[in-house]
Amino acid sequence: MKVRILGVSWTARWFVAFSLITLIINNDFINLGSYLNHRKSTEIQPNIILIVTDDLDVNLNSPGFMPILEEELLKKGVQFTNFFAPLPMCCPSRASILLGQYPHNHEVYYNKSTNGGFSKFLFLGHEEKTLAASLQSAGYRKFYFGKYLNNYEKSKYLTHVPSGWDEWYAPVSGTFYRGFDYTLNENGTLIEYGSDPEDYLTDVIARKASEFIEQMAYDESPFFMVIAPTAPHAPAIPAPRHETLFWKISAPRTPSFNESDVSDKPLYIRQLPLVSEEQIITIDRFYRKRLRTLQSVDEMIGNIINTTNWRKAFPIEFYFSLHYSYFPIMFNQQSGLEYSSERTNTRMNDPESMPLYFGFRTAIYKFIQHANGEIEFYDLIQDPYELENKATGLSPELTKILLDYSSDLFACEGDTCRVLENAPPELP
Repeated sequence: MKVRILGVSWTARWFVAFSLITLIINNDFINLGSYLNHRKSTEIQPNIILIVTDDLDVNLNSPGFMPILEEELLKKGVQFTNFFAPLPMCCPSRASILLGQYPHNHEVYYNKSTNGGFSKFLFLGHEEKTLAASLQSAGYRKFYFGKYLNNYEKSKYLTHVPSGWDEWYAPVSGTFYRGFDYTLNENGTLIEYGSDPEDYLTDVIARKASEFIEQMAYDESPFFMVIAPTAPHAPAIPAPRHETLFWKISAPRTPSFNESDVSDKPLYIRQLPLVSEEQIITIDRFYRKRLRTLQSVDEMIGNIINTTNWRKAFPIEFYFSLHYSYFPIMFNQQSGLEYSSERTNTRMNDPESMPLYFGFRTAIYKFIQHANGEIEFYDLIQDPYELENKATGLSPELTKILLDYSSDLFACEGDTCRVLENAPPELP
């Protein structure tokens, strides 16, 4: 049995069938660089395209409204349905993608403040150790299109291009989440985009990515490309051509949606009121907006596939991921971020104000300890929506074993993490 943590990642490919990123890395990207260097001398090196969406969900079936993704990547590729985010928050997850480290190792815990965001990532010297730097020795050209790290756009480094990237196109104005009226840092030059339909951020990213793929078809160097649109992140403004879609769609009502009896849940959940009818209407409206923004992403996937298909000998590996979802690891995360679990409330919208907890999950159970000492324990086989907290049924001896294991995971580094993950406590 192996330990896995919160989130899901899809992986699909066109030429070679496996995820280099998720399987080759350990706590850094040296193994990946060595692997690609080996392939450099033994076989064709794959071109790698990593598409990272922003807050895309699986439990709410948003991918079910992306037909190109489903037909071209999911059905033809490999899906990793038990990949979970160690810390399901924007910047910590993006830092893990770039570094191949767990949040408690790279120490980017939040989206902003002294413990997170772009400034923390830069201060710790992480930009010199990213995947882009590792791929340099393997002869790769590296391209980045889209959202970088949180608060990059609010820093004093608006023209800053991180080390290791050959081509860099990242939004640096505070309005880019709306899709219009933003500024891109294009290789150190600030270029403004307006409010015309062709300025929609996802479409701009898609055009630039396709153009560079076409150019690289005549280049002998392999390439690694990150494409990171902001969809479906709030405020979820769709392209004008998609504004009228999905008017009759409602957010899924999972068994844990607006759960009426939360007497077994942590104090901060028990104190929340039930979601009102007015709030449910707002949830449905926002769900539809999110689906609309994803249509541009789906079209982008189709355009990129079409661009690669005209050159049949042009090897491409596609990877499509939720930005939350990469490394199976012990996590230190903020509670309340799982939309499909327990209640939601507008006053819980700021993840950095939510109560701290940490824990782990295996294929059959989940164990959580909160900062105030409260414990949650769920049988994931019989109760996948976590409706019944069975912590009170744990013996003191088993509780101590689970707590000690959590602490060991939270302090692990490198291969120690893999050893621990492969040997979680067995239940009696």
